[in-house]
Parts: sequence; C-alpha cells; structure tokens
Amino acid sequence: MAGVIVTLVVITITVASGVCLGAFIRLSLAIRSEDRKKWSLRLDAPSASAKAARSLIGVSESGW
Repeated sequence: MAGVIVTLVVITITVASGVCLGAFIRLSLAIRSEDRKKWSLRLDAPSASAKAARSLIGVSESGW
C-alpha cells in the first residue's frame, strides 16, 4: 500500500512540475515574441500584470 502512495505522490509532483515548466516557457516565448514585433520591452510595462510577468521571467527595463 505504501508503494502505491509513493507512486501517486511521485506522479503528482512530476505532473505539477511539468505544468509549471510549460507555463514558464510559454510565458517566456510570449514576452519575447511581443518584443520582436513591437519592441515594447524597451518601454515601461503598460499594466501591473505585464510588469509582474516581466519580473517573473527576469526582464527589466534597465537591462535593455
């Protein structure tokens, strides 16, 4: 029984990690794509959510 519980915990952690990594990569690609099209990362973030996304990914205005 303990082996089944350990297996379920490992599967849950693996799936959760995959979802988080996938979301991070998707967000990174969306930000970079936006910058290539509009050069918008050279300007201040237009909203609080955009600013939060940039800080999550590690993009700041001073680095550009």
